[in-house]
Amino acid sequence: MEHSAPVQPDAAFGHKVRVHCPTCGSRATVAPFGSEVRLTSPACGRTDVLGTWPEHWPLSFAAARRVVQEAGLELWFVAECCGGHQLWALDEDHVAYELAFVASRNRSADFPSVSGNRQLADKFPAWMVTAKHRDEVARALTRLANTP
Repeated sequence: MEHSAPVQPDAAFGHKVRVHCPTCGSRATVAPFGSEVRLTSPACGRTDVLGTWPEHWPLSFAAARRVVQEAGLELWFVAECCGGHQLWALDEDHVAYELAFVASRNRSADFPSVSGNRQLADKFPAWMVTAKHRDEVARALTRLANTP
């Protein structure tokens, strides 16, 4: 399976997170709107201001996940994988990036790190990037990518 790596900032996030709408359960988005962070659900029309835009954005992927969880929201792209581990992504681009990384046979060349920065593989959990889990993780990420 050949994948090209989508452009993604090195372990930084700053634009949108897909979540389950607390009202209707459909896919909703948490994103900046001016100086606010808002939840919007196209399915039911819900719009909530969750807070002000953090001064330190972009956040790391893990920090963006925590912000959403602290708001009591559930990520849209979540799957159990590899014996009970939780595989997650913030949005469609993040799923595609993880899939391209996991599928890569030459990660050092396909995902070079900036000088003085850790390799991207060091930022993923070990279970996710080991060769023995490659196919299972790729299948789970493909299911997430195809989630309506």
